[in-house]
Amino acid sequence: MATNGYEGVLKMIEELTTNAGQIQDEVLREILSRNAGTEYLRGFLRGQTEKRLFKKNVPIVTYEDLKPYIDRI
Repeated sequence: MATNGYEGVLKMIEELTTNAGQIQDEVLREILSRNAGTEYLRGFLRGQTEKRLFKKNVPIVTYEDLKPYIDRI
């Protein structure tokens, strides 16, 4: 049976996306563990790294909200 070349690509995409939620949680956990001590996140998380606290306490912001922090860097 001949394949059209897309089957391999589709299989790869399927393998990469099967555990996307778990991978995203791991990436967020790593980001929070590295950055929980920053001035910005300390104000919201008090040094904690729990996803639940991040979702509850850290607001969605714009670039303009973060600009003072960026300018200081």
